[in-house]
Amino acid sequence: YSELDRLIREKDVKIEQLKQSYQELEDKWQSSNDQCFQLRQQQNEKQREYEQIIREKDTSLSTYVNYILFRTLSINDKMFVNRIFDG
Repeated sequence: YSELDRLIREKDVKIEQLKQSYQELEDKWQSSNDQCFQLRQQQNEKQREYEQIIREKDTSLSTYVNYILFRTLSINDKMFVNRIFDG
């Protein structure tokens, strides 16, 4: 029985080592998964910031172009445009 007991103990030790290795791998996977989630969150936030900046630039450019166009109009054209916007 002693040989059998020794083999059983060796197998038990091996099983514990495998459990520990598995747990370490699972912990690493979870940590990597968390990091990926955080990076996706940061990427989405940067994308929203970028889109907001583009919208602001588009609005600024459009306003500036309209201002330049309005300044180049003749007096009669300006009065016509003002009547359209004033209703």
